[in-house]
Amino acid sequence: MVTSTDWTYVGEGRGSYAGTPNYSYVGEGAGSYAKETFVTPYGCRIRPCCLLLALLSLLGLALAYFLQKPAAPVPAPVGPVGTCTLWGDPHIRTFDGIRSDYYSPGEFWIVKSDNVWIQGRYLPTKVTSGLGVTKSIAVGGPFLKGHKLRVEVRSASWDGQPVLTGFPSDFTVPGVIDMHYNNVGTLLQNGRGGKALHIVHIRLEDGSPEGLRIQVNRWMEPAEGDYMNVKITMHGQKGQDGHCGNFNANPQDDDRLQVRARVGKTGVDPKDSMYATKTPVMVANRPNINDCPAQQLENAKTLCKQKEKKFIPSMACLIDVCFAGKGFAATG
Repeated sequence: MVTSTDWTYVGEGRGSYAGTPNYSYVGEGAGSYAKETFVTPYGCRIRPCCLLLALLSLLGLALAYFLQKPAAPVPAPVGPVGTCTLWGDPHIRTFDGIRSDYYSPGEFWIVKSDNVWIQGRYLPTKVTSGLGVTKSIAVGGPFLKGHKLRVEVRSASWDGQPVLTGFPSDFTVPGVIDMHYNNVGTLLQNGRGGKALHIVHIRLEDGSPEGLRIQVNRWMEPAEGDYMNVKITMHGQKGQDGHCGNFNANPQDDDRLQVRARVGKTGVDPKDSMYATKTPVMVANRPNINDCPAQQLENAKTLCKQKEKKFIPSMACLIDVCFAGKGFAATG
């Protein structure tokens, strides 16, 4: 509001203007000037109806904005928590609880999903007679935000740079991953005494939809050959498969032959591999032991142990018995 002073003309020759506040004419010769002050609104006054219309217009604009704006990303649905364990040469207990044995050397999918990738490298040792054991795992995929983790029996790397170089030691990337190298943990399956056991614990950021936890038991054996046992705990993921199975609560379709039919028989495709080199999986002019049905392979192991008189039968014997029965009677 503004307070102002105005002037009123009172007739020709009857006076002059003077810089005094507002005068009003009160009649010819009948009186004198009286001062009157009045107040004039400045600008415009908002009426209630105008205010309501303005608010409705703003609400309309806000609604149009949010309808056009993409919705905030929602974490992908996940399945129940499960555990897969790899031990020995290597034997695998899948997320759905069935045991499968994979003996061929090579790089293979342990967990293959839209978001989580875990690959394993299986190689023979001095005492496994050509059968593969787990020598390394590689972890990557969108859930690691472009990073790659490798854990070997005697080393580890993050994006190609050495980590966990001492014992004990720790490595953390805030908001991504947390790792500890110590001797605190549990033995995984057939851990035999007298071996140098070091344990690597890997876990994803707390609260992540994957809920990933990995324990790696490192068995360092210069005389017999190094290997590792691995325990993977996580939520089931979209599009999941691999040697740990498809995590669909049906153990029967985690049979080795069915898994190989789904993910391939020659290991990880080089274009998808997190390893720089590829180990040949197939041997020319020889069957692949992983094509031997499970029960038939169990029978072959029993016969070959008897024949060769050793705990771990040779790859050559297993192939001969599985695919030809060469040199053996049906009863062994």
